[in-house]
Amino acid sequence: MLVEQVGIDKKYSNIKKCIGINILDFRYINQTQRFHTVYHLREDTEHIKYTDIMEIHIVELPKLPKINDGTALYDWIRFIKSSDKEEFEMLAKENDYLKTTYETLEEISAD
Repeated sequence: MLVEQVGIDKKYSNIKKCIGINILDFRYINQTQRFHTVYHLREDTEHIKYTDIMEIHIVELPKLPKINDGTALYDWIRFIKSSDKEEFEMLAKENDYLKTTYETLEEISAD
């Protein structure tokens, strides 16, 4: 994505932030129990941030706590992790964005 933005005769200052989102159905980051971690490019010794241009988000589904932390991310991940219709419907009732997502999911799954 970054290389495509620079291209020929373009300025580096015009590059837009590139955010990678990895949703994993397994535990990967063993150093923490948090289900959502964010990474940036940093210098190894002094941890000086090199750039804000790249950001990597890791979401580990098995680490999602049972108790809602009140964030929108928690609701989205719970929705993604859901496997039964009742839970989809319950989450859709609680959140307008998830309601729209659920309706779209129902529509594309109709056939």
